[in-house]
Parts: sequence; C-alpha cells; structure tokens
Amino acid sequence: MRAAIGTPSADFAKIGVKDDAGYRQLNANVLQIENELYAPIRAKRVAKSGEKPSEALERGGVEYIEVRSLDVNPFTPTGIDETQAYFLDLFLTWSVLSESEPMTDCELQCWRENWNKIVLEGRKPGLTLQIGCEGEQLTQAEWGKRVFADLAELAVLMDKAYGGDKYQSVCRELSSWFEDPDKTLSARLLKQIIANESIGKVGLSIAAQNKELFATGGYDAFSEQAFIDESAASLSRQKDVEQGDAISFEQYLAEYFGDSVSL
Repeated sequence: MRAAIGTPSADFAKIGVKDDAGYRQLNANVLQIENELYAPIRAKRVAKSGEKPSEALERGGVEYIEVRSLDVNPFTPTGIDETQAYFLDLFLTWSVLSESEPMTDCELQCWRENWNKIVLEGRKPGLTLQIGCEGEQLTQAEWGKRVFADLAELAVLMDKAYGGDKYQSVCRELSSWFEDPDKTLSARLLKQIIANESIGKVGLSIAAQNKELFATGGYDAFSEQAFIDESAASLSRQKDVEQGDAISFEQYLAEYFGDSVSL
C-alpha cells in the first residue's frame, strides 16, 4: 500500500490534483490513501488519530478482519442474519487452516475470472469455473459441494468446542441450496421482483417494513438521549479540531504523506 501511494499514475495525472476551484484529488498516484484499497478482505486495526492503517498494523498487528465481499441480505432488517454470521465464521476459519501455496499471477487472473462469472452469471444452470491454472473445470455446484465437504468436518470440531450443533446445522442448510437453488437469496428476491414487476417496488416495500420495525422498537444498549448527546458532543469536538488548525491543508498533506507522494 505504501508503494502504491508513492507510485505515480498516468491516468490520474491527466485529471490533475488542483485547479482554480481547489483540490480535485489528494494526489495523482495509484492510491491516494491506504483506505482506497477496496480489497474483498482487509486486515485491520483501529488506528490512532492521524495514524495510517499500515502504521496501525505495524504497531499492533491484525486486530480484526474486514470482509467486504458480502451483499446486504434484503430479508433481514440488520442486513445479515445469524446463519450468514455462523457461515462466515466457519468459512474464514477453514480458509486460515487450509494449506495454500503463494498465489501466482496466473492463478490470480483465474480467480478474477471466476469472480466475474459468479457475479454476472451466478444463476446460470451448469455454470463452470476453472480451478487454478491446471485446467480443471467444475460446475459451481460441484465445487461448492467439495468445499462444503471440508466445512462439514470443521463444523463438527467447532460445535464440539462451542457446544450445540449450530455450525453443522448451517452447513446442512446452505449445502442444500446446491440441489435447490430456489432457496438462495437471489432466487427469493427475483421471485418478489417478478411478482411485483419492479425491483423499485420491492425495495421500497422492504424499506418501509424496516422503517416501521426500527421506529417502533426499543433501544437495547443505548437510549435515544445517548444518541442525541453523542451527536452534540461530536459537533463540539469537530469545532474544537477546526479551531485548533494551525497549518494549511497543503502543509497537512505534505506532512501526512511525508516523502511518499508528489503533490
């Protein structure tokens, strides 16, 4: 990330950093700031004020993993349900424990093509994916079942460690979707869209239901007054920060990026 922040980009240079109206971008490099690395999964640590993400990781190591490849589940007001949470826990644990050689450029390109296929044609019956650069072809269902066979073994161990059978239950539920794709979230949403003849109508209906739920629901961890107080305190802190500014924005950028970028 540090190299990307200091590497000029010809495309961004054409845009220009500043014009008469002010800044158009912070710099003309591959990444303007580290947070622009929109990877599907990012290693994270809560940073201190003025600290870059990489500096925070260097200081204290990985504090949590940010998973950015999950779509919002439209059928739960919180955007993710318990089944998905258990599956993510199981899948990420399996990913860590599974042996994996360093990824080559060829393999990376293969995974990118598979990703695009799933995004664009994921509901296509018999869709095939390439497994690595060796040329093996599997349908998404075949590959999914292969992965779930491993997940099922791990689920037994995780249930043994935590008690109950939640991980095994989640495995059984989700693996059944390969035989009955109508259970998938995309199929359920598509059915509603067709019935209502509009994705807009479906979205507005779900939004209205969620609004009513949250408007009539109580607060579990915080009171309404706590949110009001925090809002006022936040604006007060912002005012203090702005009044305490002693350097120009240009000088701030120069100090923030150090010698890594050319403005």
